[in-house]
Amino acid sequence: MKAARGSYIDRNIVFANELGGYTNKRNLLRSHKRLLAAADVNYKKFHAYRHTFATNLFLQKKEILYISKVLGHSSIRETEKTYIHLLDEQIRREILGEDYEKVTFCEAT
Repeated sequence: MKAARGSYIDRNIVFANELGGYTNKRNLLRSHKRLLAAADVNYKKFHAYRHTFATNLFLQKKEILYISKVLGHSSIRETEKTYIHLLDEQIRREILGEDYEKVTFCEAT
């Protein structure tokens, strides 16, 4: 269904429908699966993109407070708890530099 010309209202929604309102969840998921299949990409849940985004921010060495705010976490602790393994890896990379790829790590259990 096409929207009447000029009737789209920008509500700053990421996945908006033809009128600028919220997209039906079922339609969004169906489109998502269809696009991934067309691109020959394995299915990923939407939440995986959020983790990818946060991971990229860490790898770009953004401040944890900034990342926490962008993700909408209620506190920095929530962000640290979720992404602490990335901080550990980043620290290892900085300490070892070019030798990082040569080292095998065993995680504590």
